Amino acid sequence: MAHGCLYIRQVHSDMFKTIWEWGGHYRQTRLNIGVEPHLIREQIKLLTGDFYSWNETKSTMPVIEIAARLQHRLTYIHPFNGNGRHARLMTDIFLYSRQYPIPRWPQIQLMSQGNQVREHYIRTMKHADDGDLTDLIQFIEDCMKPAG
Repeated sequence: MAHGCLYIRQVHSDMFKTIWEWGGHYRQTRLNIGVEPHLIREQIKLLTGDFYSWNETKSTMPVIEIAARLQHRLTYIHPFNGNGRHARLMTDIFLYSRQYPIPRWPQIQLMSQGNQVREHYIRTMKHADDGDLTDLIQFIEDCMKPAG
């Protein structure tokens, strides 16, 4: 599991280290979202253990559900600054590893209806907080559909 924890940090470092010195480092400050900073390491370790279980060859969990669970838990824990981009990239990496299409995440800052898309996404995450991943799974599936 330590390997998974290190991989999560390495991906974040690869994304941000050349831009910000905090790239690859867990956040140290309290936020109005995410777990308390002193719980981040423990929660990431639990997530990686759960992920290995969801993703083992004997698992019957659908790939999209695994992706949704990964995205939700990384977002819920909120271990980093730049967390949303990191959670989406981790989801992309997982889906790619399973030969699934990479989601085309909405670029809400470029969309006239971006606020509505963001509000919808936040609602899907709140439902996932309550244990219902249905909307988040659908959101990810919708992002995987070809543009058209």
